[in-house]
Amino acid sequence: MQNQTELKATVISLFPLPVAEVKPGLYPGYYVIPAAPIGGLSWLVVGDAVYYTETKNEQIHSMRTSYDTLAESIVHDFMTSHIGRSVGVAEPGLFWVPGAFYSELQIRELFGVMVDEAEARQNRWFEELVRIADDTYARTQRHTSVSNLQRLAAQRLNAQRPWVIRTGDSKNTCTFCKAEVPFGAVKCPNCREILDAVAYRDLKATMDVE
Repeated sequence: MQNQTELKATVISLFPLPVAEVKPGLYPGYYVIPAAPIGGLSWLVVGDAVYYTETKNEQIHSMRTSYDTLAESIVHDFMTSHIGRSVGVAEPGLFWVPGAFYSELQIRELFGVMVDEAEARQNRWFEELVRIADDTYARTQRHTSVSNLQRLAAQRLNAQRPWVIRTGDSKNTCTFCKAEVPFGAVKCPNCREILDAVAYRDLKATMDVE
């Protein structure tokens, strides 16, 4: 008889936001892995799941989805839902291992190399997300064109970008009308108020700036 630990899998995440996967038709059908803390990881132990089929004579039969198939599905479906991914090179830090494990220490002792490799892939993916955000922001000059995940990626990489902050205190927000303005703007294109009096004075000294 197999040990019950062998009939489970552990999905390990270094992703900085919660991982939530819905599997319609399965029971249980909702799987959540908490956000991984900075420098840490999170995990979820899964076992077999059940789905039900109905025959022509209206008899209902239960079928099982094995723990390894389920774990692979959770990882695969989450991975493929994100932009900028390069399989095996730059992607979210998410993977699964057979067996049930319930502590970070145990996971790092047994799968430390896999954790380090996942972290490296995730950092490369973060770099790609930041590159995409740079291109998008350069075209639009709008904070709304950058996703919260891209902002988080920049923060995790300690990358200073004008699009990272989008609050009313941002240097990219007009202090008068609160509209978004290009980074380093001297005059608000929306309300026409002067945002940087010193820069405006220097510009006016060399050209006619209204």
